[in-house]
Order: sequence, then C-alpha cells, then structure tokens
Amino acid sequence: MFEGILPIYKERGITSHDVVFKARKILQMKKIGHSGTLDPEVDGVLLLLLGGATKVSDYAMDLGKSYRAEVCLGLKTTTEDLTGEVIEECKVSDININEIKEILSSMIGEIEQTPPIYSAIKVNGRKLYEYARRGQFDVEIPTRKVNIYDISFIENSEYYKDDKFYFSIDISCGKGTYVRTIATSIGEKLNLPSTMSKLTRTRSGEITLEKCLKLSEVEQKVQEGNLEQSLLRKEYALFPIMESKGITAPPKVMWGVHDEIREIYKNFKQAFDEQADDVMEQFLVAKEELLEMIFKEENILIPMVAQAFHVDDWEKMAQDTPQYGYCIVTPEAEWKVEKKPSTIQSKEEIQETGDIPLSTGSLSLEQLDLLLNLLPMELSFVDKDNIVKYYNEGNGEEKIFKRTKSAIGRDVINCHPPKSHAIVKQLFEQLRSGQKEKEEMWFKKEDKMIHVTYHAVRNAQGEYMGVLEYVQNIAPYVKNFESQPLKRELS
Repeated sequence: MFEGILPIYKERGITSHDVVFKARKILQMKKIGHSGTLDPEVDGVLLLLLGGATKVSDYAMDLGKSYRAEVCLGLKTTTEDLTGEVIEECKVSDININEIKEILSSMIGEIEQTPPIYSAIKVNGRKLYEYARRGQFDVEIPTRKVNIYDISFIENSEYYKDDKFYFSIDISCGKGTYVRTIATSIGEKLNLPSTMSKLTRTRSGEITLEKCLKLSEVEQKVQEGNLEQSLLRKEYALFPIMESKGITAPPKVMWGVHDEIREIYKNFKQAFDEQADDVMEQFLVAKEELLEMIFKEENILIPMVAQAFHVDDWEKMAQDTPQYGYCIVTPEAEWKVEKKPSTIQSKEEIQETGDIPLSTGSLSLEQLDLLLNLLPMELSFVDKDNIVKYYNEGNGEEKIFKRTKSAIGRDVINCHPPKSHAIVKQLFEQLRSGQKEKEEMWFKKEDKMIHVTYHAVRNAQGEYMGVLEYVQNIAPYVKNFESQPLKRELS
C-alpha cells in the first residue's frame, strides 16, 4: 500500500480516469484519486493521490496551475479546441504581435469567464456537455470569476499555416479556469475566430513536469521496488489546516522553498555518497538553507499558526505525520498531546450531588446516561459558542455519523470538512438569530434513509442556548409501516 502524491505525466489520447484505472492495476491498490481532470487531448502534470493522500483532494484541487497553450487564429469550434466542429473560419495575415501582448496583459487578475458548452459544469443539476449532446445549445450558462495570476506571449512561437496564425502562451491561473475559453477570448478581442490548438499542464502547485513519471516508468519502478523514492511526501499535514483558517500566503511561498531545499539536500547526499571534492561546500549550503528554514518556522510560521490552531489540529497532525514521513530524522518517542483540563464536570463530581433535578422530575447521572444512549437516534449538542458539549453513544447499533471524544470541546465548524464551513456557519447563525428554529434534511445512504434535524435550543426567556442535532435511520420504520398490518386502530 503506497501513501503520498505521485506526479504523473499524462500523455495525450487518454483520459484522467484511464490514468487512475491503469495506476490501480500497476500499484495493486484501489484508493487512488487525482487533483484535477485533464481532457483526453491535453497532456501534462496529473497528481495521483495515493492512500491517505486522497483526504486532501479538495486542497490539491485548489492549488494554482500553469499551462502552455497554443492558440489558433482564423478558426472557431463548438468545443473551443480542435476536437469540436468548425463553426467559423477565415484567412488571417499581418497579425500584430504587440496587440496580442497588450490583450494578454489586460487579462491578468480576476476576470469573468463563461464556461464552454462542452464542459462538466452543472446547470440545473445537469452537466453542460449533456445539453450540448442533446442539441440544447440555448441553455443559459452563468458566468463566474476566475483568477489569472500571469499570462505571457512565448517569443518566436508564432507561425502561419494553412492561412491560419498560431502562437503560444504561458498562463498561471486559479481553480476553475478554462484555458480554451481564454484562447477564444483573445480572438474576440482581435475580432477574429480563434480556438485552442494545443494544451499542456506544466505545473500543479509547485510540482512541475520535470518531477513527473510516465505510467510505464511507474510500472518499472514498482518492479524494481523503488517507487517510494518518487512519491512526494506531503506538505499536506500543516498546510491544509492553515488554508482552512485563511492563512494562505505562507504555504504557497514555503512549498517552493521546500522543493529547493530538497534539491540542495539531494546534491549534498550525492556528493557525500560519492566522496566528491566539494562535499564540504555542498554540506555548508544545505546546512545554511535548513537552518534558515528552521528559523522561519520557529519565529514566523509557528507563532502565526499557534494563534489560529486548536489543540485538536495539532493532535491530528501528530497522528497523521508517521504516514507522511519525516525530514532526515525520525523521532524516537511519540508526541503526547497536552490538553487543558475540561471545564465540563466529571461524572464523579455530578454523582456526589445526587439526582439531577429536571423540569418534570429528577434522574441520577447513570439513569440519564442510559436513557440518552437507548434513544433510537444519534444526539449531539453544540452550545451557544458553537462548542461541541455532548453526543450520545447509542445502543450498540452502527453509527450513521462517526463521532469521537476528541470532538468534545471543539468548535463545531472545524468538525466539518473545509468545503462545508461556510454552509455550517450560515446555518448556525440562522438558528442563533431566530431566522430559523430548525433545519431538516433527508438523504439516502446505502440501504439507510437518513433524517437529520438541527434544532435551536432556547430557555424560558427565549435566550439562545445552542443547537441540538438528532439523526435517525427511518428506513426500518418505513419498511414496517408498508409491510406490516396495523396492530390497532386509533379512535
């Protein structure tokens, strides 16, 4: 079982799904994902996420990417590349390259882009290319904002062929950018039909083409037993948590520096193994770079994240780090998490006071605990500060939503994946403000019919106390109601 990031050079003529399928066969493992689809006729960097690395797929998708694209002026197609049907064509000549360069400069920054009809973007629950295949080209495609970090003309790349004009550009962009749409936009600004004639992804995050392997090379390395050397150990332990908390700049900078240090250390190791004459020089360079990085981590990075991280974040990193690997030295002892004592009363403290008075009677702690765990539903309570205070353990049945004791005392927002943070935060604000008193959801999961309710809890004075979440599999009740005769009639 392999763990980590495997950078693949995807060749033209195969899909990203094909790459994953073939990799599963080569590596003899099922748990493989990737960080962003490449069209069949596009080649370049495709990051395969192996084993535990699939957990960071959302983060990997958000990494900036770079491309080299060839643009064809004088031709426009349905797909905005050469795979589509030609819808407009003309002869071109006397193209002004300086005008193209000015257009490229104007496209840097946040721009609005209308995705092509032949794309996987969903409109009204259906992918755009499904509309296109049905001949429904009148569907309204919403525009969206994308980020172009840099775009430049490749000098001496231009040429004329078959009365068309071709040139190449380098582009660095954010998530969701369609480069073929950039190609057509250039033509629109020149009042000429245009399309993308060739595309290569040259970078994903800080991983470039030079670090990528062909599938045939992966197979060879597996046979030789040295594939582990090609897996990029993840900057995905610390950086994803930083990103989720809005700390975005340092990871982007440090990732690049990490790659430089890896190369420097590799050079030193090679010089040492070969007993080269410049081994001491290589050592001093590596030493200086490592010490500088340690200084930045201890004096800038760690103080920065210490303000934003919860102890659970550090604990998760400690648990995950062994599978990520270590830099040079493997620690001899496991790091023990030191947590502040809980403000929640212990069972012993409550038991000393006897029964707990309730609005309609009283119960001992043991009785209350037993009753709550016997309820045919999963309960969770989040207090007014969005801190998880309680969940019931259930009556032995398999949990629908897995919960651990590390959730107690944690911000409920951080108990959900980063992509859900905005939704969860909005819901809890609506419940707090009184805009909603409860929110219900129904969905199917395998053979289960899940009913989830989030209900605001308020005291007699109407003061907001928190949120009660209760989850139940209602499939058995539906089945029994539909299949069993009523045992008695209500009068």
